[in-house]
Amino acid sequence: MALSLGLVLGLLPGLVGPPPTYAAGETGPDLVVTRGSVRVTGERVVAALVVTNGRGARARAAGRSVVRLTAERAGRAVVLGSRPVPRLAAGHHARVRFAVPTARLQPGRYTVRACADPRHRLRERSERNNCRVLGRVTVRTTSTGALCTTRLCDPLDVARGTEVPYTDASGSYWVYVPDDGSDAPYRVLIWLHGCGGDHGDIWGAADYWGYHYIAIVPDGAEGGCWSMSTGPDRVLRTVASLTAHFDIDPRRVVLGGYSSGGDLAYRTAFLHAERFAGVLAMNTSPFRDNGTTPSDAAQAAWRFPVVHLLHTDDETYPEAGVDAELADLEDLGYPVTRLELAGTHWDEPTDPDNPTDGTWHDFQEVLVKGHMDDDWVSP
Repeated sequence: MALSLGLVLGLLPGLVGPPPTYAAGETGPDLVVTRGSVRVTGERVVAALVVTNGRGARARAAGRSVVRLTAERAGRAVVLGSRPVPRLAAGHHARVRFAVPTARLQPGRYTVRACADPRHRLRERSERNNCRVLGRVTVRTTSTGALCTTRLCDPLDVARGTEVPYTDASGSYWVYVPDDGSDAPYRVLIWLHGCGGDHGDIWGAADYWGYHYIAIVPDGAEGGCWSMSTGPDRVLRTVASLTAHFDIDPRRVVLGGYSSGGDLAYRTAFLHAERFAGVLAMNTSPFRDNGTTPSDAAQAAWRFPVVHLLHTDDETYPEAGVDAELADLEDLGYPVTRLELAGTHWDEPTDPDNPTDGTWHDFQEVLVKGHMDDDWVSP
């Protein structure tokens, strides 16, 4: 395609002469992205923004320029595109829109930034105010069609070392695959949040420790509590999704949960013990709220290991009742590791900038970091 003369001159700044000079008291133009928004709609990143040339009695008009849109993650920026900005008199503005295919981006969470005159073609009063963050968007991986049933039948190539959302025929998920350089099959932690929680728990369950496991959080109870009737099937569909998309070791799948999620973890593990290598549970109880009894645990396919973390002043799951049910498990031959810490059902850290206590710290540092390297294996 032939280049226009204007574009050629833009690409060859040496041909357009020296930068302009201004009379005494005059100020140069000043392009600013004054406002904007961004969202993902279908398979496109859609952005709308306003570029303004700064005001002032002695301000100069801004010649024609461009505004560039970038998506940034983990220190890397992907250019989504550029749009022209017309000549703007002082105090005037232009509205600019983008609609860019998400195919340019790997799945993940991005910060989207717009920059006016990104190559500094104009001599402006300030070059420090040309850019504005429009917002953050999530780009999902989508696997189409019915979920296949054999190992790695529909592999997903996702970014490593970050939260990645994806959706397939079985539901939506947030997954963290560690960037550890190993080609061995992954162990797995399926984590189930508590009432009112959401997929943000993926950041507590993730493998930052070099243990070589995939952490995954399924949808099904975002902002609510898990259903004990439909929840076990949701967990089994999570196992099926992992099997289809990732190179996992099916005998090293650990099920974990907090509060309502712990209730569901215990129930699912008792009813489908052959599918799981063990249970990590926190501020919950094996039987009380999930519709199971010691009889269900006695009929499980095998006596899987359990690590149960309780807090001594938990008002939702009091210590005495939890201890009685853990004793029932031990009497049935389950290998139970009981962990006890001071605290209530949910506590904020004393020092949010350097947490050494609080429920989130205990979940991540004591339960997950402390025991995802136990290397449990189901029969």
